[in-house]
Amino acid sequence: MPGQRPPARAAVTALPTRECSGYVWAWYGSGAPRHEPPDLRDLETRKIPGIRRFRLADPTRATTRRILENTYDPDHLVALHGLTVAGEARIAFQEAREETVGDGAPDDHPEPRCDATLTWPAYRGALGTVSNAFGLNAGEFTLRMRGWASCQEIEYYADGRRLYRMILAVTPIGEHHSIQHINAVVDPDGAGALGWLRALVHRAEVQVAARQDLPIFDTLLPGDRHGIYVPGDEAVRRFRRFYQQWVEVAERG
Repeated sequence: MPGQRPPARAAVTALPTRECSGYVWAWYGSGAPRHEPPDLRDLETRKIPGIRRFRLADPTRATTRRILENTYDPDHLVALHGLTVAGEARIAFQEAREETVGDGAPDDHPEPRCDATLTWPAYRGALGTVSNAFGLNAGEFTLRMRGWASCQEIEYYADGRRLYRMILAVTPIGEHHSIQHINAVVDPDGAGALGWLRALVHRAEVQVAARQDLPIFDTLLPGDRHGIYVPGDEAVRRFRRFYQQWVEVAERG
């Protein structure tokens, strides 16, 4: 408004931000941020061919919590992603470490992370046949996750051999609309042409799985409803309690 004083109501609230690990992080709460952004620099600094590193950005009609809690649901690996396995998918949580403030007293705000490990046995059926043919099957698969209320760092292993690492982050763009971001690096899986072929398969696994989740996100009821829980939902409930604590921290400052 050249030559005029803008009205007071035209003021825009500025959010504290940090640029870190290839992302811009914003604190939505009042007061100063309670933690610095997660340090994920290794994913940015590794010098690898572009074919093994990629990013996805998919719009969804879901909230941040809905997207992040999906990783804590081992049953959906079989039901949605079709991972027919020779046993049960399990999830275990890492015990939280008590943090202290400067004077050595216990801090009263929530734990900064909600870490978990998902495991499942070898693939069977048609998936197992294909996996065995390409040497991709294993006795045990493991998904190790460091989970914040804003993103997740995920590592995928087959019999202790890491196959890929990725960051799952969310940008809220509306009341019930978010963008799911995935930044992934696929590790070499063997020497020569076969190792590259396996790496391409692992890359496709991440891309296909991410796109399979989108129709579920887009057909959820609006908001962060709780619904009816079954025994298999306990891990999701635990993450929801963790996430809600940070919502309350942000609201009260």
